[in-house]
Amino acid sequence: MAFPFVHMQPNGDKIWWEKPEDVADMGRMPFSWTVIKNIEVLATSGDLVVYSLPFQWYDDEGKPSLLAEGLWGVYRVGDGWEVGWRQYLGEV
Repeated sequence: MAFPFVHMQPNGDKIWWEKPEDVADMGRMPFSWTVIKNIEVLATSGDLVVYSLPFQWYDDEGKPSLLAEGLWGVYRVGDGWEVGWRQYLGEV
């Protein structure tokens, strides 16, 4: 998770975290790390690519805590790519 981080709910509501402590202030850290399981390109348009990807969250003890899916929109910046937005689609 890079900060500031915007989480978009499936209904379009957004949750905004400026720094890691903001997530902890909500009463829980949802995960310690994430492993992307697969990536599928859904659309491309020049300097913009939209991916669908299932990902596995792991807790502090290294145990899988949630398998979910999301969308990422990435755009070209110079010779590289940056994530412009992410949308959480829910548990798989």
